[in-house]
Amino acid sequence: MSKYPEEYEDIFSGREDKAPHRTDYEDISSGRNDMRAADTPKRNAYAKPQSVRNVYAKPPAKRNVYAKETQNPQGQRAAEPNLHTGFEDVYSSKPQARAARTPYSAANRAPQRRAPANRSTAKKVLAIVLAIVLVLTGIVGFFGFNLLNKINYVPSEHSNLYLDSSKLMSNRRVKNILFIGCDDDSGGSQRSDSVMLVSIDKVHRKLKLTSFMRDTWVYIPDHDYAKLNAAFSYGGAGLLMDTIEYNFGIKIDSYAMVDFEIFSSIIDELGGVDVEVTQKEADFINENTSESVTAGVNTLNGAEALVYCRIRYLDSDFMRTQRQRKVMSAIVDKVKHAGPFTAYHLAEVILPQVKTDITKWDMLGLGLGALGYLTYDVEQLRIPIDDSYTSEYFGDQQALSIDFDKNKSALREFIYESE
Repeated sequence: MSKYPEEYEDIFSGREDKAPHRTDYEDISSGRNDMRAADTPKRNAYAKPQSVRNVYAKPPAKRNVYAKETQNPQGQRAAEPNLHTGFEDVYSSKPQARAARTPYSAANRAPQRRAPANRSTAKKVLAIVLAIVLVLTGIVGFFGFNLLNKINYVPSEHSNLYLDSSKLMSNRRVKNILFIGCDDDSGGSQRSDSVMLVSIDKVHRKLKLTSFMRDTWVYIPDHDYAKLNAAFSYGGAGLLMDTIEYNFGIKIDSYAMVDFEIFSSIIDELGGVDVEVTQKEADFINENTSESVTAGVNTLNGAEALVYCRIRYLDSDFMRTQRQRKVMSAIVDKVKHAGPFTAYHLAEVILPQVKTDITKWDMLGLGLGALGYLTYDVEQLRIPIDDSYTSEYFGDQQALSIDFDKNKSALREFIYESE
């Protein structure tokens, strides 16, 4: 006889073996208790009690705390052969049978990717924005061409026959426009009274005003040496542009010629401009107008500003060009704060009085970018610069003899900066 009882538990294999005449057993690995119907189980003293948790069995799923269990008619919980047999959706209050769900379907294993809910809305908004832009562009184009038809387009015959254009300093993002002012108050002279280069620098977001002293002694191509303003009388705007390019080595893209009277019209349309004047300048304005201007900041009307720009013999031509730049800067500052209707009406006043070689398409491009340009900082320069010139006589003419290398370098640095 064996020294072990007939019934024992194999703790290594997890299987309980019994004597041949016994058929009941407990499988502690699977947690299943099977027995024949005819047999009555006998407790095995060496086996683990059935109440001990089977550590190898899969734990039951946790209860869904967000679902409310349904009750049977007797108020008892429904049997749970497979977790919950039913639940109530507390969000919709509509009972749903769990059996109707497919918890292990592919749809539940991997959540489907939903299309963004706002995609169609974004498309609608984009379409509306594009429509508005197209309408505004059409309006600008209509009124733009209406205005452009009022410009006096006059080709400049700007040829660059006297130098290699590749040696001229330029940048496609810097546009240089030469403004030529003619003043009938000068006795009907065909010489340009004011020469100012306006540089639209998109690189550094600046508007740069450069005044050229009209008495500067320069070489006029094909005409020998003379004062700068003589170039206009010899060959118009084209030769004046050639002269500046030849002597200072920068590219000029186009010109715009106006009568000085235009400044009076512009300023009156803007309701005047704020300019600081000295006591001597105020006295000069009062002597030549019926207005009363005092030293300090004044809001000058068109007539007062025009007299102010013409002051020359009170001090020097250097100060005259400085006064012109001050008025130009004041106009730019006033236009910045003007509304679109004021700007449009201002264009109606200015453009018919302008002669230019800028094409309609280029002018339209400048017009569309004008609102952006008006946000640029404004800087000023005068040529010749300080300590770079002397006043001398050339025959019977007194003019400014300048250091061309010093002024050419200063002008290039001012317009193109880091280049």
